[in-house]
Formats: sequence, C-alpha cells, structure tokens
Amino acid sequence: MIEYIKKQRKGHPFVDEDFEVEDAVIASQLQEVFALQLGDWVQYDGHRLDAPLSVEGEDSDGNPYLQRITSTWLIAGYFALLRMSCSWTLSFAQNYSGTDFNATCSSSLRQWEPRDLLAPSMKYEPGSGIGSAPAIGFVATGVITSVDNAMAHKLHVNRQRMASELRGVIHFGASGVPQTRAHLEAWNKRREEAAIRRLPGAFRPQGEVMGKTQSNGCNPDDYPLQKDALEDLMDVVLSQANTEPLDAHQQRDPFQVLRRYVAAGGWLFSTRNHNDRASAMSMLSLRVKVSGNKKKRTQPYVRFKYARYRSIAMKDKWETLGVSYSAEIDIHDARVMYLYTKKGKLFAELRAVRPWGRTRHSLSLRKIIHMKSSKGDFLSAGVDDAIEAYKSYLRDRFRFSREAATSLVQLGDHIPDISTPDRQAQMPVDQQRSRTPPAKATLECEIPLSGKTVLGTRKLIP
Repeated sequence: MIEYIKKQRKGHPFVDEDFEVEDAVIASQLQEVFALQLGDWVQYDGHRLDAPLSVEGEDSDGNPYLQRITSTWLIAGYFALLRMSCSWTLSFAQNYSGTDFNATCSSSLRQWEPRDLLAPSMKYEPGSGIGSAPAIGFVATGVITSVDNAMAHKLHVNRQRMASELRGVIHFGASGVPQTRAHLEAWNKRREEAAIRRLPGAFRPQGEVMGKTQSNGCNPDDYPLQKDALEDLMDVVLSQANTEPLDAHQQRDPFQVLRRYVAAGGWLFSTRNHNDRASAMSMLSLRVKVSGNKKKRTQPYVRFKYARYRSIAMKDKWETLGVSYSAEIDIHDARVMYLYTKKGKLFAELRAVRPWGRTRHSLSLRKIIHMKSSKGDFLSAGVDDAIEAYKSYLRDRFRFSREAATSLVQLGDHIPDISTPDRQAQMPVDQQRSRTPPAKATLECEIPLSGKTVLGTRKLIP
C-alpha cells in the first residue's frame, strides 16, 4: 500500500491519445522548420562561371602569349527571402578555398561602396547597391546562415569565427545538394542568363536533354581577361540585381521590399560594431610557445606555419622562453602576429622575418609555396621575399601551365595593361587606371636571420 501511494504521488505523464505528431521528416527547407522573417536567412555558396577566360602574359622569350585559366568562381552571400545579394568574391582557381569563402563572409559585414570603374561606359544603376546599407542606411546580417559544407568548414578560422561574428544559427548544408540553398541557386541562374553567359566564349553546360552549347559566338582569346574590369562588371551586375522587379515580390525590387519591411516595424539583426566583426572574421586564434636559446644568444621567437616571428620588444627577455601565449593572426595578412597575456592584454606584436615579412600574403598562399618548395618544384636560396620569388616562378611557367597562369591572376600579377603609353596619355586623368599597387612593405625585424635559407625547410645552408 505504501509503495502504491508513493507512485501515485510521483504522478504520471499526461498523454492525449487524440494528439497526432506531425511527421517532421518531410521538412527539407529551413522555412519549413522556423517561422522566418524577411531578413533572417542568409545563404553562401560558390558557383563556377560557365565562361572560359584567357589571360595575356609572356613566354620565355618575352613575346606575348595567351593562356587559358582553369576556372573562375563566384562566391556570393544572399538574403534568401529578400532575394537580395549582400556580398561576393571572385576566385581564380581550380576550386575556391576556405580563405575565399572567409573573404565573402567578411564583406557581408562591411558597408558596400561603389568601385572606381575602369571602363568609362560602365555605370552603376541609380539607387543600386549591395547589402542592406544602400537601401536602409545600416548593415543588417542574418540570424540563420546556410553555407556549403564543401568548403565552409574546412578552414579552422571559419569554424572559429562564423558563430561568433556572423552570429545566430550556422547551418552546414550537404555538399553538392543545391536544394538546401534553393533561393541562392535560383538567383545564380538568373545572373548566369543575364550577364555571365554573355561573356566571350560562355556556354550552357551539358544537361539531361541537351549537350554543351555555346551562348555566344565570341572567342575568349580575342578578349583577354583584365581582372579589375571583370570585378567591376560583377559589382555593377550584382548591385543592379537588387533593384530589379521580381515576380516573387509582386514586381517590386528587393530594396523596395526591404524599405517597406523596415517602415512597417519589421525586425532586422544589426550591430554597431559590424566593421570590427568583419575584421575579426579573419583573425585566427591559437596558442603558441616562445622558442630561443639564451646560451647561444638566439633571441626569443615564435614559429608558426613555416615562418619565424620576432619582435624588438622581446629582445633579451629570456624569461619568455618556453612560455605559451594566446595569439591571433590575420589569415589574409600573415606578416603580423599578436600575443596576449592571460588577462587578455596585448603583450607583443611580432613580425615575420624574411622571406615572409615583406609582401602581404595569406596563410593559404604560404602553405602552397611551402609545399612546392618541399617537393622541389620551387627552390630559392637566400631570397628576401618569398612571394615575389614565387611570382617570378609562376611567370617562368606561364607558357606551359594553366595553373601557373591562374595563380598569377589570383595574385593580381598577370601581365595586364596591353594599351600603349601613347593611348594612356590621350585618356583623361580620371579614366587612367594603373595596375593594383603592391602592398606596402612591412619593415623586417632588426634581428636578421643569418645564413642562406631554402624555402620550406628549417635548416641553414653552410
């Protein structure tokens, strides 16, 4: 009897036999699971441009030579329910990387500004733009972010920073399953028909019914790639897309829908520190240990990703040897590393010594150079600048390698300006545009690395 009373006092779960649980397995889109508002859902994905591009360079004798690059990717950020683009990046490679994806995410957190267009006949549509700022005056970001799992998660900094800087829910869609990003896929199809397939040599890929077909009769070799001009074109096209009337919006454009939504009291996620979040998006957090040797007078340094980092502020601070510090490094500019104390205060700013301290470069580029050096494809003893040495290596291989030509375009260092000096002199000053200037050289550490070195190895050559 006592046991019976105890069971009765504990109670029993209430079960409504007439209640039927809906089968949630049929949900294939996030809007079928969440009650999403217009500005909640942002999608990111990369799409290969269906257009072969040729770039002009030089052969070993210094004669002009055209080389076909491997692939060009458009990585786009997109407000799915607003049908509005918020960022984009072009990547020239066989496949885009996590670093390219990171740049696209960072761009979505910054306020868009129109470019200084290269072609005089190219103009922005009045009232157009990318992202929410041109329409409502501030940068809005989503609370749910859908990304392609093929590239988004591979880079460690993306796993670190997407949740903290993009905020909200991060949804990793299955790679190669476009249905998880159907809105962005449909938007990309419209951009292909409206602009991309009008590029010289563009085509429609093979489908289930028809084979590969050319969309125009132009020869891409007759129109060599100028990277700045192509990026200008993409910026104009994508900004104009945000002011095009859409059937999904009852013939209103995305900017009109966004303004009406905000005026009616619609909720958008936004922060005042969006620029800080954009910068933090590419900051890789790690733990490093200070190395050195007091007896041999080897000053304290940190080794990370095939490079040594030193600082004059740590000169003769032997007590730091063997100590681990929290550190940050920008994956897009790996020349500087920041060390922090346990209380989170900046302890020292370290700079990479040669050959990695002069030219701005990403960690992914440094890895590529190291791998080629380790394989013996690219060796250079005693170089001051590994990046410039690698560019020279690519120029030498331009005639024989599509990959080398593609890498030069990605680095912004292909042989570009084919117009004569006389023609440039005849152009108005505001229409003249030179190649992208190189990054300012970062001063090397005052403690030089002695001896000759081979890239990719730690040994000194006697």
